[in-house]
Amino acid sequence: MTPRRTVVATALALAVGVAVLAACKPQPPTGPTCNGVGNVRHADQRYAADPGVPANLQSLDVYEPTIDDACPPAPMVVYVHGGAWAIGDKGNQIIHKVDLFAQKAGWVFASVNYRLSPNPGDLDDPDAVRSPTHAQDVADAVAWLRANAASFGGDPDRIALIGHSAGAHIVSLLGTREDLLADAGVPRAAVRCVAPLDTVGFDVTEVAPGNDLYQNAFGTDPEAWPASSPQLQVTPGEDLPAFFAVTQQRAARRGPNEAFRDVLVGAGGTASVLTVPLDHAGINQAVGRTDDSYVTGPLIAFLGPCLLA
Repeated sequence: MTPRRTVVATALALAVGVAVLAACKPQPPTGPTCNGVGNVRHADQRYAADPGVPANLQSLDVYEPTIDDACPPAPMVVYVHGGAWAIGDKGNQIIHKVDLFAQKAGWVFASVNYRLSPNPGDLDDPDAVRSPTHAQDVADAVAWLRANAASFGGDPDRIALIGHSAGAHIVSLLGTREDLLADAGVPRAAVRCVAPLDTVGFDVTEVAPGNDLYQNAFGTDPEAWPASSPQLQVTPGEDLPAFFAVTQQRAARRGPNEAFRDVLVGAGGTASVLTVPLDHAGINQAVGRTDDSYVTGPLIAFLGPCLLA
């Protein structure tokens, strides 16, 4: 796609996204406005309490939208931060996302922490946090949100997962491994949409060999890597959530995303890839910014119909 066509395509997607955002809450017969006019932050909610785990690593922040009392329960959007599975926090790059999802869309928005692998990396520690622990924590967070949805005005059966970088891998693994959700008591049908933002970690068997960053998160045993590979966990005929991946335009990033999309579509799922002229950090920073013309509009255009169908 030429640069000019990219600009035209993203502009059209942005226009669609704005239209979806304007009507991203179903209206009761009496017609109250169900878009948000503010939000209330419920910080540091503990979703699990595993022995020896610092409370912050198994906590989440919930942003409850301020909407009309006559509105139906709102969809819930769960964001998972990146940081090579070893660093990062639920408060990173969150302001514009809160504004987009809770303030404007009127959806419940939650940002999640999870247990982290060693920093600095340590490939020899047998007790270190490795995959799938990161995803198991996020699954527990989703279960907690479902159990407490009524407290925040949320709908426990209309959930979207969004993650950046390592978080993009985590949400993709949850979207393709039903057992991780089931073990946490989350029905797969409750997670309707998954949006991974700029990862190439869909097939760990391809990226982990010789790479300490990945082996720090996934271990050094190649036989364990397929279980943490979203692309290798897709089974034809499964009732998969819809996927919308955003990544950079260069081939090294685009290729793995398109390969994952093709596997999902080949298995009967719904998936698409958006490539944008932004770098790794820029993709995450763009979400919710009023001056963003690449990511926010297409993301809302995906989430609106997915959550409100």
